[in-house]
Amino acid sequence: MTSILTLSITYISGTYLAEDYRFALALPADSTLDVLEGSILDVLDFDGDQLSYFYVANTPYGKWVWTTNLSDEEGDADLSTIRLCDLSPLERHKKLFYRYDRGADW
Repeated sequence: MTSILTLSITYISGTYLAEDYRFALALPADSTLDVLEGSILDVLDFDGDQLSYFYVANTPYGKWVWTTNLSDEEGDADLSTIRLCDLSPLERHKKLFYRYDRGADW
C-alpha cells in the first residue's frame, strides 16, 4: 500500500499576487517531482511555459542546499526519477520550494 503525503502549498510571492494563497495537495509518496510540478501548475492554472525549478532552503531567499533546473535543456535533473519519498523527511528547518517564472518571481 502506497502512503499518501499531504503537502501544504503556500504561494509566497509574485508580481500579480494580491493576497496570500494556500492550498493542499495529497499525492502518493512515490510521486515524482514532475507530478508535483504538474499538480501545482494545474491548481494555479499556469501553462508551464516558463523556466522553473525546485530547491531546498530554510527560507525562500536563503542559501540553497539542493536545486534542480526543471527547464534545463542540458537535462541536469530528470524530475521523473526524483520521488517525494526520497526527499522526505527534509533536514530540520528545511523546506522544498518551487519557483516558476523568475521574471515575475512566482
